Amino acid sequence: MSGIELHERLLSLGYAIPVILVTAAETPDTLARARRNGVLAIFPKPFDPTEMQYWLSRALAGDPGFSS
Repeated sequence: MSGIELHERLLSLGYAIPVILVTAAETPDTLARARRNGVLAIFPKPFDPTEMQYWLSRALAGDPGFSS
C-alpha cells in the first residue's frame, strides 16, 4: 500500500488528519491525487529538512494548504 492509498483509506474510515507525504516517485497523478484528497504537502526524495520543519509546524497548527 502506498502513502496515497493509506491516506485514502484513512479518509474512507473517517480519519481526516494532516498528512505530509515523502515519495521517491512523484508523478502528475500522485500530485493530483494528493491535492484531491487534502494532503498538506508532498516532498520528493531527498527533501529539504528546513522545508519539512515548516510544513510540520503548519500541520500541527491545522493548516489545510498544499505544497508540491
